[in-house]
Amino acid sequence: MRVSDSHLRARIKDAPGAYALLVENAKRAVVFVHGFFGSAYSTWRKFQELVDDSPDDKSWWGESDLYFYSYASWRQIDPQGTALRKFLSNVFDKDINACPILYSYVDHSGFCVTTTLKFRRRYKELVLVGHSTGGLIIRSAILEEIDATKERLKARHGSVLDDELKKLPVLKSAVRLFAPVHLGAICSGKLAVARHLPVSERLTAVLLKSSPLFQNIQPESKLLDRIRENTETLTTKYGWMRSLRADLLFGYDDAIVTIGKYDTDPMLTKLKDHSHTSICKPNAKYTIPLEFVVDAERIRAKHL
Repeated sequence: MRVSDSHLRARIKDAPGAYALLVENAKRAVVFVHGFFGSAYSTWRKFQELVDDSPDDKSWWGESDLYFYSYASWRQIDPQGTALRKFLSNVFDKDINACPILYSYVDHSGFCVTTTLKFRRRYKELVLVGHSTGGLIIRSAILEEIDATKERLKARHGSVLDDELKKLPVLKSAVRLFAPVHLGAICSGKLAVARHLPVSERLTAVLLKSSPLFQNIQPESKLLDRIRENTETLTTKYGWMRSLRADLLFGYDDAIVTIGKYDTDPMLTKLKDHSHTSICKPNAKYTIPLEFVVDAERIRAKHL
């Protein structure tokens, strides 16, 4: 597989399956979280191949470190949100030890060399990108970050200080979600094996229904209600928290998740001729996923 010509691949210690593509002078970090039955590699590999070929946004990607997070996607949401929050803290939190990054490269004599560095950059921007259950896990991790930070501030200052909250990169991040399952899954009953669905959709539906995760994402689940209610309440209270308002991109032909948004999210965008699994996979002719990560408003304007 060809990966980005301008990014150096690195593994992240103590984060199994996760890796990064790093540039020399990064202004921002982009963290990708795959969905159910996906992986850090298979879900996002086309991004890795095409970021250098994006004519309008090549400089944007050239100034971005890309992190590809991995998790066991059949497990329940709350523990996954906790684990993602820990990963984000390890990489971005200035108050803890720097994250060990393992670089592998081929030296001038042809030998492969691996070295470990304590690594942290001071990014000006953070973008969180999720697909399917990955989108719900991102929303859960953001809520956990808010709760944990408020408790820490209360213990330290006796009250919650907005100025302290505003220092946290995760709370100021842009959030781009491809077909998130935040309103629940619809792949039940006959729909899950409907003949008109693509094979990938049918397989995803069958596997999803057999996993512990499935009970978390029924449309009436208490977990979904809690995440939505807390997100909308906090958005009203903390209007400056950009991470609470997600940009959303769905395919019209999605047969896995309920298409919709939280009341406090911007208007969502739907694309014809795309399904739950194809919506986040760019190619030479379908560059919208790349553009959506860079500038969701541009995509909404094109498709209204």
